Amino acid sequence: MIHICYSGSLDGFDPNLKSCKKSFFKRWFWTFNNNNVDSSTRSGYYFIKAIAVLKRKNLISPEMIQVKWWGKIDKLNQEQINLEGINDFFTIDGYLPKQKSLEKLASADVLFLPLEKTNSSEHRTLFIPGKVFEYLETRKPILALCEDSDCKEILIESGLGICVEPDNIENICSAILKILNDINFLSEIKPNFELIEKYSFKVKTNELVKIFNELEND
Repeated sequence: MIHICYSGSLDGFDPNLKSCKKSFFKRWFWTFNNNNVDSSTRSGYYFIKAIAVLKRKNLISPEMIQVKWWGKIDKLNQEQINLEGINDFFTIDGYLPKQKSLEKLASADVLFLPLEKTNSSEHRTLFIPGKVFEYLETRKPILALCEDSDCKEILIESGLGICVEPDNIENICSAILKILNDINFLSEIKPNFELIEKYSFKVKTNELVKIFNELEND
């Protein structure tokens, strides 16, 4: 059995509403909104749809794959899971203490990472969430729903990224089936330890301290 896990805030999206339901934290604290960013893919919607498609085609079963999400998970995701009749594939919980969450991530086979895409043809998505670096620390394969971006380049260079178009349900299905059916696929994913260490919180903190010390001595 393969366990695919996600921790943190996960928005809800319904194409019929033409909007993405952002978490309370984002609604309350983020007063700036970039009109070129499409947040619909930073939700569980497309992954849920992929699981539903695979179930209808009898290509997966709950004995083959379990999806575990915890944190601030918008209730719309659970409603869509209920509507698709795929509850037996999913477990959704609230926030966990930091150490407990890290332990659960460390026990996963694959980590789930949905990212927003850009509405502009003139530039790539610039945002790199802190969760990327938290995930890299686990050295676990990362199923990332993402388009071409700096974040995607980091994931691929890390050796851990399994990157697919964020709103292409067929491609997401193909990635899930490859994870499940190719017995060598996950074992052949090897982390780039040098790059992961470069992006570790410890290294970045030391770099920041060095900058402050240099400024203080000027």
